[in-house]
Amino acid sequence: MNNQIVKLTVWERMTLLDVLGQQRGDVRTLRKALALMTMLELTDDEKVKVKFIQYSEQQYAWEDREYALDVEFNDGNNLAYLKELLKAHQFPVAVARLALAMLEKFGITD
Repeated sequence: MNNQIVKLTVWERMTLLDVLGQQRGDVRTLRKALALMTMLELTDDEKVKVKFIQYSEQQYAWEDREYALDVEFNDGNNLAYLKELLKAHQFPVAVARLALAMLEKFGITD
């Protein structure tokens, strides 16, 4: 599988981190998930730029809703793993528009 560059908003990156953080598995699964999570985490500079505030491990907020950054997925196996997770993940209907827009960025339409 080829590399892919995807322009992701903060919401999309935080959602992907949440999906990955919910996974359980063997050593290979842990390594794949951790590699992807490392790529998706906001840098300190990005946190300042979007005015990111983390209240707890699962509670956070940010002000710049439009900020997006190209993320290069350079490991085809990890990207395939992420796409499979996204296809199977059950998103709340309350975020359907956001989730569907994110899924389309990865070529997931069904």
